[in-house]
Amino acid sequence: MKWLTKQWYWISALLGGLFLATLGIGDFDARSRMVLASMGLIFLHFFEEFGSPGGFP
Repeated sequence: MKWLTKQWYWISALLGGLFLATLGIGDFDARSRMVLASMGLIFLHFFEEFGSPGGFP
């Protein structure tokens, strides 16, 4: 559990990548694409904010 609480932002980066990969591979309607894209970008934003704060342009 300690490892999970220290490294959760890496897991969120993995989840964001999986959401965006699913978006690129699958055939979805417009609403599903918007949900997948927003979830993927939110998880990548979590990684950016907590994993390397101020590191991304």
